[in-house]
Amino acid sequence: IVDDYFGDGMMSSFGLPFARTTEEEVRRDAQTAVTCALEMEQALLELNASWRERDLPTVATRVGIASGPVVAGSQGPPDRLKYTPVGDIVVTAQRLESLDDSGYDFEKRPCRILITERTSEYLDDRFQRNKLGEFRVKGKDEPVTVYHVTGARQAAAAPKTEVS
Repeated sequence: IVDDYFGDGMMSSFGLPFARTTEEEVRRDAQTAVTCALEMEQALLELNASWRERDLPTVATRVGIASGPVVAGSQGPPDRLKYTPVGDIVVTAQRLESLDDSGYDFEKRPCRILITERTSEYLDDRFQRNKLGEFRVKGKDEPVTVYHVTGARQAAAAPKTEVS
């Protein structure tokens, strides 16, 4: 669900509006969120290539993904009612997105994808990622272990079988 647009940002939620009750459902949502971010990166590469050909400026983006429990529901006054998740994990994802990017090369990879350790644990070996370390983020007493998603390996093709 694309939940909100604000300024030049947006928030998407995976797993809503239905509660996820099994680890496999949560794992699938985490993998879907990271796959979506990687597909956004691919689309951005194509868009930037098109813009470069026309001598237009290119763009870059940052993505923060965190997995965990949230409370979701409708909130706000009747004339501005909206459905949204709230909770520590929502804030953590936003803090990942806004981490200092002064050392990141947006020319090389215009989409920086950062995930929490918990999200990383839900991914399988198809997803390439590097542990960046622990970072102190606003609003958290303990540092957050952060990983950078660098790509996805192609799934192996199913073996061909011959029928005689």
